[in-house]
Amino acid sequence: MFYSIIGIALLLLSAGTIGWMVVLEVRDQKRNPVQSEKKRWKKPYSQAFLDAIPRAYASSGTLRGMLILLIEQWPKENGRAKAALDYLDHSRYRDYETTLSYLSDSSAACETRMEEVLKKEIQKTTALTCH
Repeated sequence: MFYSIIGIALLLLSAGTIGWMVVLEVRDQKRNPVQSEKKRWKKPYSQAFLDAIPRAYASSGTLRGMLILLIEQWPKENGRAKAALDYLDHSRYRDYETTLSYLSDSSAACETRMEEVLKKEIQKTTALTCH
């Protein structure tokens, strides 16, 4: 009889714990939506801004420096750059590909600029000089 009462008590305790974990998970998902549910920018970059991306990387030498320069020099088009810098500073992985995807406007010209910057960053880290 004693062991039956302890078994039922432990069963209720574990069920309550699992229920509480589900409640917390649902609450966290509502507070922090997945990136696909967040605001997506639809306005494409101007050609001058696209031309400034490689120049900013060349003058700063780092991806973080490039983002800071773009934020400072282009106040009207810096929303995505702020999001990319925020990802680079506060994310768990801090990878360059995702950072550049935050910066990209998904146009072909912008993707070309992002690939150039990523290629230069990879060449810098691996000391490759291929063209």
